[in-house]
Amino acid sequence: MITDNLKNLFTDLNSPEKSLRLEAVHQLLLLEVSPEISLAISERFEIEKDDELKAILELSRKVVKKRLEGKHLSLQKDQVARFQSVISSAAIDEKLELLVMLSDPEIESLAEKAPEILENEENPFVKAEIVKTFGRKWPKDSLQKLVLHLRSEFFCVRISVLEIFSKIAPSLLQRDLPKFLLSPDPRVRMLAINGLSLIDQGEALLHLEEMLSSENREARLLALKSAILFPIEMTKPFLLKYLVSETDKELIERAGLIFLINPDIETPYKLWELAENSSPEKSGSIKKIILGTIQGITKSGILNENHNAFIERLQRWVDKRKAKKFVQDIISRISDNDCNSVEIESLIRHSKKNPLLKKAFEESLEWTIPENARDKILDCLRTESTPEKIPNSEPAKNGFSLKDLIEKFESLSLEEKIFCIACLSTDEGHTGIKLLFEVIKTPNISSDLKATSFRTALRLQEKGFVDEALVALKCKQPNLLSSALDYLGEFSPDEVFSFLGTFLNHPSSRVRDSALKIQKKYDQNQSLSTIRALLKKGIEDKFSALSCLIHFDFSLIRSLLFEALSTSSDTNFIRTGLFFYVINADPEALFDLYQLEMILPFKLACYAAKARQQTEKILADVGLIDLKASKKREKDFAERMKLENEKKKQTPPDYSVKKLKESDPETILNELKDAIGVFYYLFYVFPISKPEWVRKNREQIRVISEIAKSRYFFWILFITMIIFLLIGIHILAVSDQRKGSSNLINCPVFSTQSLTLSGSVIEISIDGLLFKADDGKKFVISPPPEGFSAISPGDKIKIEIFPFRVAENGNVYGRCGNIEKIK
Repeated sequence: MITDNLKNLFTDLNSPEKSLRLEAVHQLLLLEVSPEISLAISERFEIEKDDELKAILELSRKVVKKRLEGKHLSLQKDQVARFQSVISSAAIDEKLELLVMLSDPEIESLAEKAPEILENEENPFVKAEIVKTFGRKWPKDSLQKLVLHLRSEFFCVRISVLEIFSKIAPSLLQRDLPKFLLSPDPRVRMLAINGLSLIDQGEALLHLEEMLSSENREARLLALKSAILFPIEMTKPFLLKYLVSETDKELIERAGLIFLINPDIETPYKLWELAENSSPEKSGSIKKIILGTIQGITKSGILNENHNAFIERLQRWVDKRKAKKFVQDIISRISDNDCNSVEIESLIRHSKKNPLLKKAFEESLEWTIPENARDKILDCLRTESTPEKIPNSEPAKNGFSLKDLIEKFESLSLEEKIFCIACLSTDEGHTGIKLLFEVIKTPNISSDLKATSFRTALRLQEKGFVDEALVALKCKQPNLLSSALDYLGEFSPDEVFSFLGTFLNHPSSRVRDSALKIQKKYDQNQSLSTIRALLKKGIEDKFSALSCLIHFDFSLIRSLLFEALSTSSDTNFIRTGLFFYVINADPEALFDLYQLEMILPFKLACYAAKARQQTEKILADVGLIDLKASKKREKDFAERMKLENEKKKQTPPDYSVKKLKESDPETILNELKDAIGVFYYLFYVFPISKPEWVRKNREQIRVISEIAKSRYFFWILFITMIIFLLIGIHILAVSDQRKGSSNLINCPVFSTQSLTLSGSVIEISIDGLLFKADDGKKFVISPPPEGFSAISPGDKIKIEIFPFRVAENGNVYGRCGNIEKIK
């Protein structure tokens, strides 16, 4: 029977990573032998391309075959006592078999002799197995001698020692940690991180976070296995961040397992944030984890209330969060010049019918939001939710129902039509949907009305307008263009993805925002890079970036937002950015807000202080923090900020993420690429592709990157390229003239060194002498003032030549020096 463990080992046996294949072979040898194991090892042997691993597989195949045939070795008690002599006289495959046969008590009794057994062994594969077998029990006074084996030429020996040191002697790894942490093999990196965790837990966590962001699936899987070794309080922030971008269902479940075995009241709230921004399939997986964590929390007894009360509180938080997200989107659109104000006002006024939305709008007046948004919301909350009048009707005293507006739709003004469409909901049933179809299908209607219709269709999840939305992409009106993109992004993103770049560079921030939402579905990392780039530009681009942040999980963009806010002096930008902290209330984000209070000028710091108070109140309402402990939190934040500032001043250790990134050729070249853009490829010559060359010249490359950030750099580069282009054209023109010229005397002299050669005269003309040297090389010699009257074709001569050019056909052109005829 093939167990799950055996299936996993067979999977690892065929992994693209050498370390996983090596470990799988070792684990298979420890299991009870079976035909399935024998077949798996034999099949891997046939296709294995790595010489070292192929040799190990060959040995393993022999061991398994003998055991299957009942010819395996039997270690007697007296042989255990003299194990050292027994193993030294055995064949190589027998040595491997003897080592995997040892029981735990036998390993413990023989451990003192392990260093001597290793020293007497010559075969590297057996050496690796000796270390793996006795490693946990290795005599402490002999561990230092194993350090040399960390630098063995054989991978199997290096990783065996690394594995043991990472568990029992991490201090002996310190010198070699940088190279192991940079290893392309994920298991080597994982073992190095495990060892580092016993030396510097903070740096180990940073390396673990880096590994979780790897494109290599095996690296992410191994990182999740390592994450279990750390306290959940330390790993929770970046595990949640990891889950945002992970799409592999199995890895999502593995990450969820860590939360299941570490019950925490905050976890369901954080996981819900992930679920609401995920695809339907991923959202389903995360919601299963949420249910599991809730059950774990209930069983753990950490709740101060019963299960149902906790569920009700969580549901209230979810509903409030949805309402706040809606309000946040409205506030973002109010600041957008391309948005239709009538539609916005209609949505706000109609939303007053929903108590949660109305309360969210009322609460938003206390948030740190732009003044124009505050004025608009306040105005809409004060007015009635329907227009003052409907054509052909008496002035409305008590207001009109939406049904009245639908019935008189054709006679309404444009503003009233927009109001009507914006307010449609499922309550109007077939009548409302029919009206929506008629409006969207009607050609030559107002672009603002059609834009509102697409947004309403999206809100009501009506999927029948893809063709019309594709047609709308040809328009130039930003409001309609962005609404069509939003609609297609939900129901047919593939239709628009191929020409998405056009919209990502559109002058309208609203259009760019809509395009970025679609890009995020396909490539979240690239869309984050776009946000990062926008936040480093001018204030208009920064506001454009803020309008896009609503589409990302807050854990992903929090560090980017903090960096942008901490270096800004624009009041509106600060207030708008702080709004994201309030709307995404997070206990860990309170420290960001505290730092902003300390960093920003007094007036702006007041906004940060207010945002922190509002965030604390929201968190206290759902039981995630104690409002009474505010003073203690401030004291802890002050101490934490002091420690972090001191750490920044210290020189990072060689094994730190920061230090390793600084010397990483890919990082250095990416900095250059970011600085000079497409011109990077003009500089990407042969030596720069060599990692060692890049490390050696990293400071010079970074100086170029800094210069490239100058506002005048591209003008300088452009002018320089024009100059070189003109010089190149001139050289080509001169070259063409020379090719067409018959007067070789006019050619410039590039060499003052002469050659004295013997050979035959092939031809003499007014252009000069065609001479063939004894080695077969041909020369075209410019005639001296007296000419070549003394020699004739066919003559053997000895001539002094001053070469200056090699033609495309290989002929060498030169001036004539001394010449004499050979008889």
